[in-house]
Amino acid sequence: MTYRILITDDDALLMSAYQAILKKDTCLAVDFATSPAEALTFMAASHYDAALLDIELSDETTTGLDLLNHLKQRDPATAVLMMSSKDDAATVAQCRRLGAANFSSKNHGFLTTLRAQVMALLNLPRMPA
Repeated sequence: MTYRILITDDDALLMSAYQAILKKDTCLAVDFATSPAEALTFMAASHYDAALLDIELSDETTTGLDLLNHLKQRDPATAVLMMSSKDDAATVAQCRRLGAANFSSKNHGFLTTLRAQVMALLNLPRMPA
């Protein structure tokens, strides 16, 4: 079975890291969006089993929270991991209130757990690296 995932982040270095980490998993079909407009286009065209959305996007009118809200209205079953360098309690609570399954602080070590977090979102057993 192949699981479809959407990752939205406007940081090119992080997008490269996401691709390098997840490309070895043949059970994952990942779409990468670098802007809210691109994410919305992907969401309109496909169903996703999971999504990883950065909260702080460079677009001044659309945030990751807006994308979360849109995605949950369109497909409530999609499991969503919100990501941000802001990890205050209010931000985390807002993500949960809007339907995010989990929240990850984009601190210096978060990439080391990215794969495990994706597998957890999909309720899959941890697969060997």
